[in-house]
Amino acid sequence: MPDANSVSLSMQSALAPAAAFTTVVEELVSALDRLGLRFEPGPDGRVAQGAFVVGAVTEWAPGERVRLEWRAADWRPDATTEVELRVEPVGAGSRVTLEYTAG
Repeated sequence: MPDANSVSLSMQSALAPAAAFTTVVEELVSALDRLGLRFEPGPDGRVAQGAFVVGAVTEWAPGERVRLEWRAADWRPDATTEVELRVEPVGAGSRVTLEYTAG
């Protein structure tokens, strides 16, 4: 649930949850790649900026949820945030929610 330190964005999709999850994760991989970041999705996934790991997958439930702990290369070592992607069934489609929480 969002709090004062979080930002949440939701959208409806005509895709079934599994297809919506796959599509959004693939788009995230592409978008981060364009920014010079490499996202390796999966239960042991991570996001790297060159040799520096800036994100780690802390929860991986295909078709439902992926949660990342995130720390940019130029942040203090103890400064982290959390990014969560949730996909929930809604009627014949799904609701996709992206939530960013500052640590």
